[in-house]
Amino acid sequence: MKKILFIAVLALLFSCKKTTPPTVLVQPKVYSFDTGQNSSLMFQDGESLAVYTSEARRLKISSVLSIKAATEKSIEISNFAPVDLEDAIVLITIKGREKPIQLLKIKKIRAHGTQIINYPFVDGESNFIDINGNVVDLSEYKTTGIPVADVQFDFSGENTLIKKLKKLSVLKWDVRFADFDTDNNPNDSWKEDLTPADVRLFTGLLINYAYLMQDEGTKKEFLAEPISINDDAEFLTLDEKQSTYQDILNINRINAGVVVGVNGLGGGSTFGMAEWVLRTYLKEDISAVAVHELGRVVGYAHSSSMTYPRNGHGFTVACSRNYEKIANANEFPITKDNYYKPADFID
Repeated sequence: MKKILFIAVLALLFSCKKTTPPTVLVQPKVYSFDTGQNSSLMFQDGESLAVYTSEARRLKISSVLSIKAATEKSIEISNFAPVDLEDAIVLITIKGREKPIQLLKIKKIRAHGTQIINYPFVDGESNFIDINGNVVDLSEYKTTGIPVADVQFDFSGENTLIKKLKKLSVLKWDVRFADFDTDNNPNDSWKEDLTPADVRLFTGLLINYAYLMQDEGTKKEFLAEPISINDDAEFLTLDEKQSTYQDILNINRINAGVVVGVNGLGGGSTFGMAEWVLRTYLKEDISAVAVHELGRVVGYAHSSSMTYPRNGHGFTVACSRNYEKIANANEFPITKDNYYKPADFID
């Protein structure tokens, strides 16, 4: 009898024990934009000049993987890099919600790929997770969507290339690709017709030189370099060099075009590179041209070593030293091995 009573008590105890519900693992929906069926391509041969020089095709260097609201219920995802990107998480911040939310995962987006898709919650996904791992229910937006002005986007990822592109977030470069010779004047210094290939090459050059400028090694070299103005009559102080370097990171509008008869042109928002520069920047250091024109964009004249070196010193010299280190370590985001159209570099 005692044995039967003991078994009954054990059964009662186990029946009253609180059970823990199984953990529901929330993962972002996975998308691929890697074929002609699930994406289209920007900057392709045959595309209209009006399209690839339009405001819609501006390269914001801090958002090489560009995500923006197309409508209340859809978003446009575009890869402005001339290389494939993989395993990126798209983050959305919604007005009234404190933390960014993992909206979706991109398994792969091809070089210069672009596509408009519905928000995942419009297509039936309900639960998402924020950056702290908390589950967030977005089903309230399924029918109404979200006002375009109420959302902001970012991206993240753990692979090496995504991490390199994220480092560009400290720069404010906003680049429009421009045809400066709209009347095809043979006597000016601009190529008559900017081509899609020119733009493809430019995207890689700008990404790599933005990467060079954000690197702490470049900043260290620059701050240690004697920088003169007014034909060596004066030299920038350390504080002035720090301010100038920040000005370079903060360049806002850049109008990028292709020049002829000269290696480059710069000043104001103009940033012109010769075709030979575009075709060789993945093979050799072209800082003498590209960095020179950045010096012009931030307001320095040819009388300053922010443009041309003087007595072996200057902006281009400092940048070239670190460029060599980064190139030798194969650290630039865009390389001749991952650029998607090698024929662009053939004259």
